[in-house]
Order: sequence, then C-alpha cells, then structure tokens
Amino acid sequence: MISDVELASALDFAATVPGYFPLRQLRGLSRLTELALARSEGPLLEIGSYCGRSTVVLGTIARHHHRSLITVDRHLGSIEMKPPFPYYDPAIVDRVHGRLDSSTILMDTLELANLRDQVTVLIASSKVLATLLRPGFAMIMIDGGHDPLSAWTDYLCAIALLADNGMIIIDDVFEDPALGGRPPYEIMVAALHSGFRLVDREGPLVGLQRHPVNSLPR
Repeated sequence: MISDVELASALDFAATVPGYFPLRQLRGLSRLTELALARSEGPLLEIGSYCGRSTVVLGTIARHHHRSLITVDRHLGSIEMKPPFPYYDPAIVDRVHGRLDSSTILMDTLELANLRDQVTVLIASSKVLATLLRPGFAMIMIDGGHDPLSAWTDYLCAIALLADNGMIIIDDVFEDPALGGRPPYEIMVAALHSGFRLVDREGPLVGLQRHPVNSLPR
C-alpha cells in the first residue's frame, strides 16, 4: 500500500491542478484503488482526465504497485463545462482554435508530477476504447461527461474492459436529484442490478466490485 507520505505529496500536488475533485474524495479514490489492486493483477483505466487532478493520485498509486495507468478524454470539454454552465473555465480555452482543450494542461501536470512514463494518455472518446484495449483492467474510474449519452457510453465501455474481479469507481453519484445530475446515479443502479456489489464510497464517489459469480465461465 502507498505510504501516507507518498499519498500526502500526491494530494498536495493534485490540489494545485485545475479541476473539481475535492481532497476528501481524492483520499476516497486512493482507498478504493488500493482495494481494487489488492484483488486484481490488471492495469488501471481512467475515463475522464480533464487536467489531471485525479490522474496524479491514480498514477502515483500505479507507480507504487508497478502497474500502468491509461487515461482517456476527448479534452474538448463535456456539455456541463461549456457556456452557460457554471463549470465553464475560460482559462482552459485554446487561444488558437477558440475551443476548450485540457490536453496541454494534462501533459504539463504529468510532467511536473514525474508521471509521464507511468501514464498513457489517449485523446479519444470512450466509444472507441473497446476496439483498442483488451479486457482485464483491475479498476476503471468513470468520470467523463455526465449527460446520459456520455455516461452510458462510458459505463458500457467500462464493463466490457473490466477484469472479472475488477472494480468500477463512479464519481458524482447523487441519490437526491437536487444535488446533481442523474446519469452517474443511474449507471450505478444498473451496475448493482447486473452483478456488482457496493464495496465502499466517499460521498458521491462510489466503488463497485464485480460479483464473483461473474467470474464463472460464460
């Protein structure tokens, strides 16, 4: 398990990276990822990199356990990150093309965190992942777009690539519709009805383990 000192250093750096992942949830992400790695030998996959706040934590844990991390994002901003929504950040706008582009900031983040050799960055939508990657990931975090199409596409990709004993971690799960969008909650419910069990959660960050029955030959 990663040491408290190593985790604290990663969290301190992550706090300087643009993003919306609170410190408490980053600690929860660390705890859930450690549980996943203790149960499966596979690599890690992050769907939704943005500028790399959570990538720093996942990459640091992956490096400690000699695992690889793949992080994927279109880097053009999800619907809720564009005007007139409150998550719009004009500092992320590419001044040449006049559009959101978080890829440069992500690469700078990985360079400063000394994680360029640990993390493979894919600039793509999750829709194409199943054609590029093999199943067997120990943990897949779903934190991409929160509109229905994006969330369900990310979820279907995740369950196709997850190891038989792997874990999916879903961010921004709110049972109360007044607190947040429904798609992350809805994919959590779908997972619970399709052979996953709740392992642990930290606020709206939920860890779901694929049930052992899914490990039986198909």
